[in-house]
Amino acid sequence: MDALTQGALGAACAQACFGRVLGRRAALWGALGALAPDVDGAAALLLGAADHLGRHRGLTHAFWFAPVAAPVVGYGVWRLHALRKRARGAVLGERRRPAAALPDPGDLAVLGTWMALFFVAMLAHPLLDLFTAHGAAPLWPFSDRRFALHAVPAVDPGYTALLAGAVLTSITLSPRLRRIAASTALGLSAGYLAWRAAFG
Repeated sequence: MDALTQGALGAACAQACFGRVLGRRAALWGALGALAPDVDGAAALLLGAADHLGRHRGLTHAFWFAPVAAPVVGYGVWRLHALRKRARGAVLGERRRPAAALPDPGDLAVLGTWMALFFVAMLAHPLLDLFTAHGAAPLWPFSDRRFALHAVPAVDPGYTALLAGAVLTSITLSPRLRRIAASTALGLSAGYLAWRAAFG
């Protein structure tokens, strides 16, 4: 799928699953996490156009990539927030957060949430690619075989609009309604993919 759709899927997954703890920032980081597996395509382009198609959707689209990369990336993002929190504390002095406020994204208690967010976002990417004609090689390096369901084109404006619309309109909503909007969009998009895979 195209980058816009992958980003919208990652944002919706993150908002639905982790928005309660991370707030609006979950959607942004979810979008970035969902785009991460396409780093193989960018690297392959540097090696030359002829090599691009052979290398894209391999290593970073394998099912083992998300469990390995997500803890590393999640730790890195948490660490950035922890350093910012420390810097704020040094400048402003420690202040108590209101009881109803979200936890600070740099709190140690949130580290697991960051790792889980990137796991979900990075795994959603190759799963969505499996529904296209180009597919992915989820078993790499044990097998180079590409699996493809041929359910949707690589660019599907309707599918993209459903996810992106839910994420964009939820910006003005309350935290609870943001999660509901994202969850509803994910449910409808999953139903659409299943319908296309079954009846194409």
